[in-house]
Amino acid sequence: MNLAEKFVTRGFRIWNDLQAGTHGLSANIGGLSVGSQVAIGPEYIFRDGDYYQPRLIWHTYVVAAGDLSFRMQTGLELPRINHERNFFTINAYRYEYTQLQYFGPGNTSTFEGRSDYRQRESAFEFKGGFIIHRKFRAGLLGNYRDISIGPGSAPGIPTTESMYSNLDIPGLAKPSTFLTGGAFAEYEGRDLPADPHSGGYLSVRFQNVNGSRKSLGGFDQYDFDGQYYLPFWNRTRVVALRVRSSLTTPHAGSFVPFYLQPHLGGSDDLRGFDTYRFRDEDDIVASAEYRWTVIPLVDMVLFADAGKVYHNSDSLNLKNVMSDAGVGVRARTASTVPFRFDVGISREGVHLWLTLVNLF
Repeated sequence: MNLAEKFVTRGFRIWNDLQAGTHGLSANIGGLSVGSQVAIGPEYIFRDGDYYQPRLIWHTYVVAAGDLSFRMQTGLELPRINHERNFFTINAYRYEYTQLQYFGPGNTSTFEGRSDYRQRESAFEFKGGFIIHRKFRAGLLGNYRDISIGPGSAPGIPTTESMYSNLDIPGLAKPSTFLTGGAFAEYEGRDLPADPHSGGYLSVRFQNVNGSRKSLGGFDQYDFDGQYYLPFWNRTRVVALRVRSSLTTPHAGSFVPFYLQPHLGGSDDLRGFDTYRFRDEDDIVASAEYRWTVIPLVDMVLFADAGKVYHNSDSLNLKNVMSDAGVGVRARTASTVPFRFDVGISREGVHLWLTLVNLF
């Protein structure tokens, strides 16, 4: 390894420590919703036990951005209970995102329907379960969320409530609280979860969501995520495949509020479209990437995404499927990808995404 590679590798190692959380006081970069401005703030982490396999992690941070969005969060994680057979996590957070986009309901919404809203939320959540095998784990999850919606502050974009009524989009009128309970199961077969080159991953999750308002009687939500990685040429080339879907079923006489509906668009799925570009009660998206190592610290990527949102199973077909293609760069270390830059191209133009976490 030459001097330049040593310098960059050391820089990435320092960055990874900051992202993973150093023991004590440090800085947190990010932490807001997808598409928000870059945020920064103080962070404190306490670890008990081995640094890489701690028995307890207490994590607290506050971040804010120039658009007055902020997020405060504190949480406790017990990853190795009862001789590594059990795990448990609790988090409490409060945030306000001041410039979230809404383009209208359904997969046929238009860019001309773009509007802007703010979302304020206070919540408490937990997740715990059993490690059935070193690759399998399952358990229970739940949360309490207090959510209110208001006019956004993005310049030059009309507010959502000025363009749509509560009859157009459900859940716009009043704040509400939600109580959720559910279960999950995961299979972790990837060689390196933070930068996979082989193996697969599968996650299934069920949630029963109940709203406090009568009209928000609640809904059931089913989430699926499957990934598979095919290496070749001495693992310097990888074909990465992913399929993800979220399905909701409203309870009798109820609906799914628009801000809790599954959505597509942005750096995490349809990379050729704006963040939160499409919303409805169900969604499905597939992504494929061809990755190859250019130099030891840099990978190039060719990718394609395709997906749609839809209202019920009768609309699950190939009509109005949205797609994009693009190219990306990954700055990487031996075990993780601290920077990702993607250029996505679709019928709605070119979109650039710089993120601090790997997509899949």
